[in-house]
Amino acid sequence: MSSIGSKAPAFRLQNDFGGWTELSELTAAGPVLLVFYPKDFGIVCTKQLCAYQEALENFASYGIKLVGISKNPPDQLRTFRDEYKFQFPLLSDPGHAVAKLYSVTSLVMMGGTSRAVVVVGKSCMVVYRYVEATTITHRKANELLKILEQLKSKGAI
Repeated sequence: MSSIGSKAPAFRLQNDFGGWTELSELTAAGPVLLVFYPKDFGIVCTKQLCAYQEALENFASYGIKLVGISKNPPDQLRTFRDEYKFQFPLLSDPGHAVAKLYSVTSLVMMGGTSRAVVVVGKSCMVVYRYVEATTITHRKANELLKILEQLKSKGAI
C-alpha cells in the first residue's frame, strides 16, 4: 500500500522499447510522476496522456519525470507512444502487480488498473496520490501543476 508519507514501493517493469526500468533509476534524477492508466488508445487515456505531453515542459520545470504505467505489452505501448509522439516512457504492468502495490486497482474494473497519479519525491517517498473515482475522469495537467507548486513550496520535491 502506498500512502502519502510512505516509502514508494520498488518495482521493475518492461518499458516500451523492451528493456527494463526500475523505480530507483527513475528517482535517481529527481521526483517522478507515475501515471497509472487502464489502456492504450482509450478515449480518456489518450486525452489524458496527450494533455500531459503538452504540459511536459511545465512538469520538467519542477524537475518531474513523467512515466505512464498500464497493463499493455511493450510493443503496444511503443505503438501508442509513437502514434502520439509521447516524450516520456511507458511501462508494462501486465498482471497489475505494481498497480496493486500502489493501491490503484479497482473492484469496478474487476481488479484492473484505475486511472491514478502518484508523485514520488525526495528519499523515494510518496508525496501525492490521487485515484479517480470513475474511468471517465482524469486529473488535469493544470491541477497537477498547482499541486506540484504546493509540493515544491513544502520542500517535498
